[in-house]
Amino acid sequence: MVGQSGGSRVTATYALKLLERGHDVTVIGRRPEDQSKTRKTLDRLKGVKPLKNHDRYFRDLGDRFHWLPYKFPLEPDDVPDGDVVVATWWRTAYEAAALPAQKGRKA
Repeated sequence: MVGQSGGSRVTATYALKLLERGHDVTVIGRRPEDQSKTRKTLDRLKGVKPLKNHDRYFRDLGDRFHWLPYKFPLEPDDVPDGDVVVATWWRTAYEAAALPAQKGRKA
């Protein structure tokens, strides 16, 4: 899931650097889950700030960044064929590991 975390920023930075070096890169992110009014209220009371501009790190990637709906598990059709698949979250690491070989080596 794309958020305002350091992981999203690092992923975007690495993707841009790889593009600068001539690699073909596609970044896939899940849209943040729509939260219920109750959850939003509880978060606000706890001081949790809502996500705004959650895709800001990926804007420079243009059409190389693709949104997926917030659903699990990741399906093979959600990921283009490639040389390497990099998962950046424990849950997506399990999903990436289950992808077929033509999606790329797993990292």
